[in-house]
Amino acid sequence: MVLIDNYKEFEMELMATTMDRILHRIRGWSLFMDEKNQINRKLANLLSAGRLYIDHLPHHINNMFGENSTQLRDINNEIKVRYDGNLGFRVMEAIRNYMLHRGFVIDSLTHNSSRDEATGFANNVVIPMIDITELEADSRFKRRVLQELKPYGDTADIRPFVRNYVASIGVIQEKVRNIIEKDTVYWEKTVRSMISKYPVSKEGKTDIVGLVVVCIKDSKWVPDSRVYLFLDFINRWKDLVSKCQLLGYLPKQVVTNVAKES
Repeated sequence: MVLIDNYKEFEMELMATTMDRILHRIRGWSLFMDEKNQINRKLANLLSAGRLYIDHLPHHINNMFGENSTQLRDINNEIKVRYDGNLGFRVMEAIRNYMLHRGFVIDSLTHNSSRDEATGFANNVVIPMIDITELEADSRFKRRVLQELKPYGDTADIRPFVRNYVASIGVIQEKVRNIIEKDTVYWEKTVRSMISKYPVSKEGKTDIVGLVVVCIKDSKWVPDSRVYLFLDFINRWKDLVSKCQLLGYLPKQVVTNVAKES
């Protein structure tokens, strides 16, 4: 899933930047600008992937069930519920528009280092900050979202917003799976049933390369109605389902490389 990969790259870039700052203490302004631009680029990719998902999803559901289907209605409603109920979703959608029309949104990078008294380890983190006063200066930035950002002061850590945004999309995807689960089970059984009708070779194997179904109307083949039958796409679907299961829990997840001293 493109969204997951872009989110991972965003988080990995933050960790890589933190490590670089630990290893190379002397840093110039130009290098700082490179770091900031790189993280802004990862964020832009993530938000573009998120928008693609939100825009494409209704079209896919429409193609499967029709424009007046209850499935499409339920999906559109779920997107609205997630947007209305999650500040991170609203903030990141507004920021995506800002980055598209105005410029990069991450204004500064804060490097915090604190010692854990219990373990003696120094905990280091690079925090990407947004300048809320700069967003306020843009008359096209959504006023409702701006008012919701006011309690954070002049600047805010963007990471919680990002993680809640991705988590909300994960919840939407889970809703999609629940809505179409009954149909996908039926579709899989249908495909497997059709393949099972294909003759088995003398070696006991079924070679289904090139196996297709076509639409016949008035005893004639309907052009461009050919659909290939194979199982790889079913396995692909199941792999994607397993990859997306934990997205909704992202805000509660912490990745660390702390190791006990030997």
